Amino acid sequence: MKSISKNNLIHIGFISKPSGFKGDVICAIETGEAEDYLDLEFLFIELEGKPVPFFAEEKKIRSDSMIVKLEDVNAESEAKKLSGKKIFVEKTGTPTATDKPDWDSLLGYTIQDKTYGLLGPLEGIEEFPQQLIGKCTVKGKEVLLPLHDELILGINDKKKEILLDLPAGFLDIYLD
Repeated sequence: MKSISKNNLIHIGFISKPSGFKGDVICAIETGEAEDYLDLEFLFIELEGKPVPFFAEEKKIRSDSMIVKLEDVNAESEAKKLSGKKIFVEKTGTPTATDKPDWDSLLGYTIQDKTYGLLGPLEGIEEFPQQLIGKCTVKGKEVLLPLHDELILGINDKKKEILLDLPAGFLDIYLD
């Protein structure tokens, strides 16, 4: 089996809990819409810090989540062991990874950080030679956020949200 690096994957959500008694799992989708992932054959689940591929035999949409029957997961007890585990997909198979956003159309979107939570609306964008910088006001202070592919976990047009994973301590520079 070919090994895959996490650098070639994008985090899309997590397994919230089993669904039924036959090993199906409910996947909470945090990046994009659940419908975006219906055509994928494989999901990668993080086990012991490494992405492990699972063939998705069946997929159904339920609200903002997806119910998936994974190959070789055939009982509720097996599905329970996967609860809370992160889900990844290959970057080449995700619409959010290949489509470059039109940043001006994202002005006003709410910015959420994976660790810190709600930051506020995207108020402006500055273009620098190395990258784009988003402006946001957090606790009354202007914060400049790097809009780099590796820090953007997803853009949800339906909820008008941008989900970031900023480096640890990044916001402390502005807010302390």
